Amino acid sequence: MPTGYTYPVSTGELTDFTDYALKCSRAFGVLVRMRDDSMDAPIPDKLEPSSYHKDMVDELTAKRKELLEYSESQIVQAINTEYDAALERRKKEVEETDQMRVRYMNMLAKAESWVPPTADHEPLKTFMVEQLRSSVNQDCAMSFTFPIPAKDKKPEVWRTEKLNELEKELKYNIQKYEQDLENTAACNKWLKDLRDSLAGYTEAAA
Repeated sequence: MPTGYTYPVSTGELTDFTDYALKCSRAFGVLVRMRDDSMDAPIPDKLEPSSYHKDMVDELTAKRKELLEYSESQIVQAINTEYDAALERRKKEVEETDQMRVRYMNMLAKAESWVPPTADHEPLKTFMVEQLRSSVNQDCAMSFTFPIPAKDKKPEVWRTEKLNELEKELKYNIQKYEQDLENTAACNKWLKDLRDSLAGYTEAAA
């Protein structure tokens, strides 16, 4: 049975070896970004690095500059905004957990009241009950995801903490962007070597 790569060969639609080799090349790491593209999508002559990490570096650099220019009153306002937002997230988390507990307990009551038709069905009831009880213990333990920041934090302490966070994010994204540049250069060399090989093969075959 033909695959997505060999089907056009089976129908006679694809007869050129270079085209076949390039189509198959999308199955390899250098072209993994094309895995969701149409099989008819052309193989590019040159790949470009993703702009994601470069955009993040620019965004974080702008944030750092803005943070350094914050006045004390702006920092106090930011601290209050973060505090209020954290309280709202905590409130939402408590409400969602309570609703989840109600749903679990409703189903648990049904599972516990169910009478298995035979002794062979007893393990099923035990399993269902254990699953629900375990889920209640794990999902409804109120181990809050969102911490509440201190509202009385000193402005310069808050600024220093934020700058440290930004520096970590900047370092990470710079490293990722540099790595992406290196990987893209290696991928482009792989593609060039492939195309040169196929061109030489075609000439030799001719």
